[in-house]
Amino acid sequence: SAVLDRLQDSDIGVVEKATRCLASACESAHGLNEVFKCSPKMREFLSSGNASLRLRQLALFVGIIEASPDAIDLCQAAGSLEALAEDFRGDDLLVKLNSIELLPKLVGKSAEPEFLMLLLKSVEEPMLTQSVVRCVAHVVSLCSSPPADVSQALLGVVKKLLEGDSASQEAALGALVVLTSTYSGSSLLCSNAQLLSSAFEALCSTQHEMRLVFMHLLANIFSNITDENDVSTIIAGLNQVGQCCSEGSAAAQLINYAKQPYEDLRIAVYQVWRALCQTEAGVRFVSLSPSFVNILSDNALEPSKYGKEVKHETSILITRRVCAPETFGASDFEVLQAFAKRGPFLSARAGSTEDTAPKIATTSS
Repeated sequence: SAVLDRLQDSDIGVVEKATRCLASACESAHGLNEVFKCSPKMREFLSSGNASLRLRQLALFVGIIEASPDAIDLCQAAGSLEALAEDFRGDDLLVKLNSIELLPKLVGKSAEPEFLMLLLKSVEEPMLTQSVVRCVAHVVSLCSSPPADVSQALLGVVKKLLEGDSASQEAALGALVVLTSTYSGSSLLCSNAQLLSSAFEALCSTQHEMRLVFMHLLANIFSNITDENDVSTIIAGLNQVGQCCSEGSAAAQLINYAKQPYEDLRIAVYQVWRALCQTEAGVRFVSLSPSFVNILSDNALEPSKYGKEVKHETSILITRRVCAPETFGASDFEVLQAFAKRGPFLSARAGSTEDTAPKIATTSS
């Protein structure tokens, strides 16, 4: 109790030391039990009219959860979500901005639907939009059967953001990346064909960040959705949008991204390919580009260690698919088999570790 009282100290250094001390104590079950004997005082701090003290108590909860993830229920029982709800019901943007930093840690996966709906009402504030929508998407993604009203409200917010400016669209895609990090979240998105089609329009974007976030979204979807019929349906929607892109097709657009001088974008494309090649429908899709086999199997085209590894994993997945020999043809399939056999770091030409400079584009297109 004496240490908890230090949260009221005017010296921020003292407050930080008290926070660290209490959080460290919660690493053990005994310490956690002792700290939460003070939960009445914690509630007192949270209900005080002192916004700074309330924020310090919330920050302590975050520290406790980081030290002991199972403590999130105790923090919520002590009033963490009620305090956040009060902040978001108010009109003080600064208070909301301070609270938003702590939101993801404090909400976890067990927030009440009413609280999540309250959060979604805050997306009208541009400075809150991204954090709020990602937080709700995270909670929904962890629910095998999320509340229907929350799911529909979330997808409605995302749809509206996709219709906005580039910053709003990027926030929407970021939320969808969070949502599709699980099978249930991916299924929820893919069950909404109209929203999925709207998200797919990012395939034609000329902005690097938008392209990158969209590749992460595709990788999540194809990692989680592996039913052949479902994958075929998703690919059909992607192909429809791809016809309007600069390269004329979705497969060619991914090839274009893989040739760019940006390592993060190239690797993101490889991750999409790897996810796709878990299914025969995905293997047929990647084979649509004549240059796919060369880009995948030539080590000189990718300087990064991780990029080489992802490409190699993709080749292994392809060679395990029954349809691959016929899909790629004998010659290209032999190239893929050879790459899968020799590993990610040996050159097909020299038979030694590849250190050739990458043959990639120098400008984005």
